[in-house]
Amino acid sequence: LSFSPDPRLSVSLVHRHYAPQYQALMANAFSEGYGVSNEQGVYAGFSFRLTSRLNLNAYCDHFFFPWLRYQVSAPSRGREYLAQLEYTPVKKTVASMRWRFEEKMKDVVISDALDVPEKTRQLNARFHISTYINPALRFQCRIEWIRFQDQYGKTANGSLLYQDLNYKKPGERYSIAFRYALFDTKSYNERIYAYENDVPGSFSIPSFYYKGLRYYLLAGYRIGKSTNLNARIARTVYFNRQVISEGSPDEIEGNTKTELKLQLRQQF
Repeated sequence: LSFSPDPRLSVSLVHRHYAPQYQALMANAFSEGYGVSNEQGVYAGFSFRLTSRLNLNAYCDHFFFPWLRYQVSAPSRGREYLAQLEYTPVKKTVASMRWRFEEKMKDVVISDALDVPEKTRQLNARFHISTYINPALRFQCRIEWIRFQDQYGKTANGSLLYQDLNYKKPGERYSIAFRYALFDTKSYNERIYAYENDVPGSFSIPSFYYKGLRYYLLAGYRIGKSTNLNARIARTVYFNRQVISEGSPDEIEGNTKTELKLQLRQQF
């Protein structure tokens, strides 16, 4: 259900009920878990235009899993709340502040024969600003902080800071996107996700965890009306790791991981 009780206010309500025995491999619908199965929930969200320059967006979501899930050996439930305030002081400049809380359940190992689900809690706070320095050059900066409490009651913090510079002038043949990021978390539990620009047809949303830095450079060049050349290099350097993805097929000896993409695109 979507409706607008006031010209400044939009409201959305969603109820879902996916039976545990329901299986649809190619289905994609509103859900908290993976796949369209074993989930019930109620979502309520709204968008409120406080002033011509200030918007408030928020939602709450309560969900229930009636059968077992990965790392959860009993029926479980959870909840999620988000509020985001967006401020547009001038045209092409947007600053936002976001607060997000999520509570789920995960097994606590009692013995070899007994696992008991307990609550995990995650709190995220984010500040983001995006502005155009001139019609061709855009600057973005984000600071994000996370606090995670695991099923054993232990808490840890994490943080991410990145800056973007994107250059794309109307009518020019080339474009450039650059990011430099610093991150610091205690473990994988405190990971922070951030979208990255990538070559056309691909996308990148890496997770940042442990302690280190990451940067990437994406360049595009239009050779002709229907031919484009794109290249991307991304590198992650860990300050407290000497082996990356230890024990997996992608294990790397050392603390540096580099990714390189080269694409020649012809449109017909």
